[in-house]
Amino acid sequence: MDKEKTLMQLGKNLKESRIKAGKTQEQLAEFLDFDRAHISRLETGKRNPSFFTLCKIAEYLKVKLEEVIKGIKL
Repeated sequence: MDKEKTLMQLGKNLKESRIKAGKTQEQLAEFLDFDRAHISRLETGKRNPSFFTLCKIAEYLKVKLEEVIKGIKL
């Protein structure tokens, strides 16, 4: 598994899901009690979110967790 590619794909999925849900980075950050820069780092593959964080993001964006991790090769 290539960690960098995995995080990049995850970030891409997060951003696409957020945009489809009509949410801003600021709104997502507020829900998670993070700063906006942290969301930006998640979406660019520079941060590795916890499983719990991924579940909370999926819940907030009203998508299945599978949508957030689609295309990721383990």
